[in-house]
Amino acid sequence: MGDFVGAGGVNTTLQREEPTLKENLKILYETSGYAPHPFIANPRVPLKVRNAVTEAFISLSYSESGRKLLDDVQIPQPILSDYQRDFAPLENLKLEKFVVLYEG
Repeated sequence: MGDFVGAGGVNTTLQREEPTLKENLKILYETSGYAPHPFIANPRVPLKVRNAVTEAFISLSYSESGRKLLDDVQIPQPILSDYQRDFAPLENLKLEKFVVLYEG
């Protein structure tokens, strides 16, 4: 579009773009993959409610209409997360330096 000389993004999002747009982009660097789309609940939410919402969310992938909803938000196959497998590796990225606290 001529607005920027460089940018970052998510590969799955790029794959959903129109071919004409993708043809005009050049990938300069690709990072390691990490677990996408964490879906979390505040610990104050009762465990019974958290479990019910988790099961309902995951069960969306069991029907065609549910899979369509998940595809629309780019979460084609929700799974239960595991902190050590999915999120502990993010600690090595030292992302704290990019945190901006909002005081509104």
